[in-house]
Amino acid sequence: GEIINAICGNETKDGNFLFDSRMAWHFVPSSFAVYMKVDISVAAVRIMNANRQDEKYKDLDTAVNGLKSRRGSEVVRYNSLYGVNIEDMQNYDLVIDTNGKTPQQVADEIIKNFEIWLKGRN
Repeated sequence: GEIINAICGNETKDGNFLFDSRMAWHFVPSSFAVYMKVDISVAAVRIMNANRQDEKYKDLDTAVNGLKSRRGSEVVRYNSLYGVNIEDMQNYDLVIDTNGKTPQQVADEIIKNFEIWLKGRN
């Protein structure tokens, strides 16, 4: 499981925008693209603990297998539709391993690296 976020300054509108998307890096090439990776078993535990109504699994093995299946179909779908490999880490400006990190630690790392990236653009 993973989440991809892209932060970008829009060239035609005032303000900055945050996209929570697997493909924002592709559609907004001027964005700061972040790939947050996590071990599949950790992702499964997180999802099960979140008690999502739209994503329920009876046990950890079922969750892991469901996540693997979904990821495989995403890789095929995005390659087929857009000709991109979403698993190529070269597509992203920052790759964060979120295993064992709190959401605040992940956010702090993104903000720190985004600020460095912004300075490099100016």
